[in-house]
Amino acid sequence: MAGVTGSDEESLLLRAGGPARLRVMSYNIRAGLGAESPWENLHLNRLDLEPVAEVIAAEAPDLVALQEIVVLEIGGRVADEAAFLAEQLGMYYSFGLVRDFPVIQQGKHVGNGLWGNAVLSRFPITSTSTYALSNIEGCEPRSLLEARVDCAGRLLSFFSAHLSFRPVETVCQAREVAACALPAMAAGDVILAGDFNCRAGSEPFAVLRASFQDSFSLWGAPLEDPCRHSFPYGHQRIKDLDHVFLSPRLSVAGSWVRVDETGASDHNPVVTDVSFH
Repeated sequence: MAGVTGSDEESLLLRAGGPARLRVMSYNIRAGLGAESPWENLHLNRLDLEPVAEVIAAEAPDLVALQEIVVLEIGGRVADEAAFLAEQLGMYYSFGLVRDFPVIQQGKHVGNGLWGNAVLSRFPITSTSTYALSNIEGCEPRSLLEARVDCAGRLLSFFSAHLSFRPVETVCQAREVAACALPAMAAGDVILAGDFNCRAGSEPFAVLRASFQDSFSLWGAPLEDPCRHSFPYGHQRIKDLDHVFLSPRLSVAGSWVRVDETGASDHNPVVTDVSFH
């Protein structure tokens, strides 16, 4: 039945040759600003990653794809959100740059920032790659982060994606994501997770589903099932923008949205228990 979780004990069931099951999360954290704070508050004193860490820890995931992650440097002080979350949760991490930007406060340039995607992993990350995605000139750039993970001898490519909300860009970027992720299947299994800014059944979704399995469909949820809805946060969720896609050799033992009423982000995270054949 869609929306039913597996037990925490089953999230990392080990067998010879690596884990039999992994718990995967995709979470757009809105840079640690919370669901309601304006973007103008993006500076060191307004970032609060503790609520985000609590939401992640509550599901005890083995792999986390994060979007809207920042690294800020202001006045010699540095806030590295991916590093902070990894330390809080006892995980490895990698960061994939989308763009850099100046930090402006009261009309003055006070520091610099990096904006991107990240991956958290309970297993060692052996290497990473960041792929720039095409965008319309003048629009926000996007990228795809690949982390190659050694799951106790089982090789896995885990991708964190954040696509444009403009449909003409989203379709092109979905094709590029598939083109980047497909070669990784020659070396091992692939999990592709992120904020795809598209609904189940849309053209970008269909592009990705042509090559990869959709976790909710594997778990028996129809494309229009509201159990998929991850945005906005809490029970007011009305859109399914966040998805987990799997390579053909993987199956699903549960897929759900963690409904977070705290407003740690404007998205609820999507969680999937992935089983190896």
